[in-house]
Amino acid sequence: MGAQETKIQKEVMQTLRDVPYVFAVRYSGYRPSFHKLWKTGGQDVGVADIICCVAGCYCELEIKTDTGVQSPEQIAHADKIVKMGGQYQVIKSAHDAYVFVSKVRDLMLYKLNKK
Repeated sequence: MGAQETKIQKEVMQTLRDVPYVFAVRYSGYRPSFHKLWKTGGQDVGVADIICCVAGCYCELEIKTDTGVQSPEQIAHADKIVKMGGQYQVIKSAHDAYVFVSKVRDLMLYKLNKK
């Protein structure tokens, strides 16, 4: 993850902290060189940068710059998440993240209140 993606990720995390019914954690991000060993010890290839629960719905947010593209592993992982009923979104700004989780949250709360 480059410096620009790390900056976007921090902005997204700050934004999501203020959204009701959203719990988010960073799955990846900047690491000093000695921490890169952690990647071999637990991080799966293709998993998005931010994992969150939005009003009971499992979501993953992949951070990309305007020129960034998903790897084949990320695309395959995204397909798997969606097939299992989760949500996956490529995010390019904190605003994108806010709009995405707000839509998911509103849909989930609508479904819960409809029962």
